[in-house]
Amino acid sequence: FNNGTAIANSSTATVTTTVDRFADLRVVKRDEGVNAVVSEEYTYRIEVFNDGPADASNVTLTDTLPISTSLLSAPGCTESGGLLTCIIGPLIDGASVPFTVTVLLGTDIRHNDFITNTAYVSGDEPDPGPGPNTASVSTQVTGLADLAVSKTDNDQTAYAGDEFFYEITVTNNGPSDASGVFVVDTLPAMPNGMTYSGPVGSCGPAGSQSVTCQVGDLPDGASTSFFITVTVSAGASHAFTVTNSIVVDGDQIDRIPGNN
Repeated sequence: FNNGTAIANSSTATVTTTVDRFADLRVVKRDEGVNAVVSEEYTYRIEVFNDGPADASNVTLTDTLPISTSLLSAPGCTESGGLLTCIIGPLIDGASVPFTVTVLLGTDIRHNDFITNTAYVSGDEPDPGPGPNTASVSTQVTGLADLAVSKTDNDQTAYAGDEFFYEITVTNNGPSDASGVFVVDTLPAMPNGMTYSGPVGSCGPAGSQSVTCQVGDLPDGASTSFFITVTVSAGASHAFTVTNSIVVDGDQIDRIPGNN
């Protein structure tokens, strides 16, 4: 009391708390799940998630395109020097944004090579995880080789009991180098037909009606020729016409089978 007047004691407490914003950004990347083929287009699907707990700001997705590919389309993104940048901006807690990226596979990618595509997402807020900010997918590429075969005989007339030869030429019109190339020559059946007599070399077996010749590797634009010698049946009918067919194949996809 002061002169009969009550004085109340008072106190003030102040606490300063720093509030941090955390946003767990996550990126998922998938390929088409189908054959990736040289000189053809291929599509990747990317999705960016904000797993919170806070809204994210200035979110950006970057995507490093695979070596030996060129960008065909990526709606919402820009590309420079093989680096794709997709500006997302704000992304609220629980939201996601999808992207589709389509590339053209270069002709210098070899058969069975793997190409790798990596995406990365970032924002202004600290990211505590556990969602991965980076996603990569590795895809095996199939070559594309247009194999063509031609065949000529050494004469228009074959004589019963004599040997006779065919010249076979195999060409790879690309765009990939070809591997595992082989030719199957089905000789006309007896009694008016022919049997394979040689040279054996990369072809065989001798004495058969179906002859397989191993060519192996054949670079883009290259050709190779070889001869097979056959024996005409001694009992072949006079003026009898025989037809000889041949097929070429290899490891790579051939989109033009009409010349095989």
